[in-house]
Amino acid sequence: MVCHYLLRNDYKQALAWCDSAAVPQLANQLRLEVFQTTGNWQQAFREIQLKDSMEQADEREVLEEHLMDVTHDIDLLQAEQEKAELRRKQLMSAGLMAATIIALLIAVLIYRYFKNLKLKEQFQELQEARRRAEASQAIRRAFVTTILEKLKSPISSLLNYARIFNDPEFKLKPEERSKRYRDIVTAAKNIESLMDPVLDSYSRGDLGITDEEKRVCQDALRSPLQTLIGTAEVIIDADGQLPHDEYMQLRSTICRDAYDVATSTRKLILFSLYGDAYPIPMNYEIGLNEMARTTLNSYDQHFITQPKPIEFVTDVADDVKITTNTLIQELINCLLDNVVKYATGDTLQLSCHTLTDGSYAIAVSNEGPTIPASDAERIFVPFVRLSPNEHTLGIGLPLARCLATSMGYTLTLDTTYTQGARFVVRLK
Repeated sequence: MVCHYLLRNDYKQALAWCDSAAVPQLANQLRLEVFQTTGNWQQAFREIQLKDSMEQADEREVLEEHLMDVTHDIDLLQAEQEKAELRRKQLMSAGLMAATIIALLIAVLIYRYFKNLKLKEQFQELQEARRRAEASQAIRRAFVTTILEKLKSPISSLLNYARIFNDPEFKLKPEERSKRYRDIVTAAKNIESLMDPVLDSYSRGDLGITDEEKRVCQDALRSPLQTLIGTAEVIIDADGQLPHDEYMQLRSTICRDAYDVATSTRKLILFSLYGDAYPIPMNYEIGLNEMARTTLNSYDQHFITQPKPIEFVTDVADDVKITTNTLIQELINCLLDNVVKYATGDTLQLSCHTLTDGSYAIAVSNEGPTIPASDAERIFVPFVRLSPNEHTLGIGLPLARCLATSMGYTLTLDTTYTQGARFVVRLK
C-alpha cells in the first residue's frame, strides 16, 4: 500500500500506512523510503539515525546475552574442575567467537558512523548549494528589477506618444516635431541600450536561453526598434518639410512600432522576473467581477486596426472576493492580447465562473482559428512561434502561464472549445 500511494504521489497516506506497521523496523524502513522519495532529506536523516539506534540496541542485547553465556561457562568451569581441560577449550572457543562478534560489531558501528557522517556532510552541502542558488536568484531578480525601473520611463514615453500620435485628429506643429520625435528616439535608444543586459539576465537564471531564442528576441525587438529610430530620424531631418500624407504615413509607422517595442519590452522583463515561477505574495483583496471589469476597461485597443468589443460575462456574485496579486491584470492582459490578435470573428469574451468544487475560474476566448491539441502545451513555451511567418516575441502566453503558476493558479488551453481559442485560469 505504501508503494501504491507513492506512485500516486499521496505521501500523506503513504506515511499513514508506514505508521500502521506492527514491526518498528519495517515502519522505520518504509518512512525512510517515503522521505527519500519526497526529497525530505532532513527527515530521512532522522529516520536513518533511528534505524541505527534500533539496530545498535538489538546488537547490544545479543552481546549482553552472549556475555552472560560466557559468565555461565566460567562458573561451570570452576564447579566442574574434573572437566577443566574440556571446559577451557570450550571457553577459548567461546572467547574467540565473542571477540569475532565484537570486532564485527565494532566494524559495523564504525562503518555506520562514517556513513552517517558522510550523509550529514552531503546534506549540509545540499543546504549550502540551495542557499547559494537562492542568493544568486535574489541578485538576478534585483538586477532585472533595476533594469525595469530604468525602462519604466522610456516605455511609458513610447506608449504615451503612440497613443497621442495614433489619433489622426491630433495636430502637431512642424516646428514642434523635432523635439517630440527626438524624445521618441531617446526613449527607443534607452531601451536598445538595456536590451542585451535583459537578455543576458536569462543566462543567470533557471530558465536560460539558447542562441536561437536570443536571436528570436532580438528579431522581435531590434527590428521595430531600428525602424522606429530610423523613421523618427527621417522626420527630424525633414525639419517639418515633409508632405502631409507622407508625414502621416510615417507617424502611423512610429505609432505601431512604439507600441510594439514598449509592450514587448515590458513582457520580456516581466518574464525575466517571473519566468522561474517564483511564488508571488498574495496580498491584494478585490472582488472577482470588479477586478475583471477593471482589467477589461483599462485594456488598450487603440492600436488595433479594427477594434472589436470584448463582452464580459459572469455567473459569480458581485460580493465574491479573492485574495490575489495586482499582477493578475498582467496575466489577463496577456491572454486578451492573444485572443484579440488572432480573432477572425466578432465574438471576444472575458468571463468569470463558479466551478462545481466551489472554486472560481476566469476564461478569455475568441472566435477564430483553433489551436491544435498537439500544440496545447507548446504555445506556453517561451519564444515559440506556431507560424514561421510570425515575427512576434512569443512571450505573452508563457508569461501568463508563469504568472499563474507563481500565484498558485493553473492556466490551460480549453481543447474542447471549437469556435476559436479559449484560455482558462483556474483560481485557488
